Amino acid sequence: MTQLRVAARTPVCEGGEHIVLAVEIDGRSWQVYQVPILVAGESGPGAIAQIEGLWVHDGLAREEIVTGLVGASGGAVLNPAGTGERPVAQWRRGPAGSGPCRILNVEQSNTSVVLGDGVLVKFFR
Repeated sequence: MTQLRVAARTPVCEGGEHIVLAVEIDGRSWQVYQVPILVAGESGPGAIAQIEGLWVHDGLAREEIVTGLVGASGGAVLNPAGTGERPVAQWRRGPAGSGPCRILNVEQSNTSVVLGDGVLVKFFR
């Protein structure tokens, strides 16, 4: 890795952000990664590290981040900087996605989340 920069930061809930990182690997080309995180005063599901008294969590392990991301995807809130793409809502918000969320722990690099009993969302990191 030769360079790392934050290409975009979007708040999705209190203490939670959707971060887009641009990583230069070989001095010539960039790769873009999305990193949803939650920073909280206490440890909880998805805790990654404690920094200066605050806990950093994998956002996709936290319901408030997942529902914030799903809500943000209903409009042009998220900015996938560096990709040249714009978000497009592909479902209507409503009862199908309401209810608790459950992470499917079967993937190594991506994450699938079940929202309520009617929506399955796949997050590509």
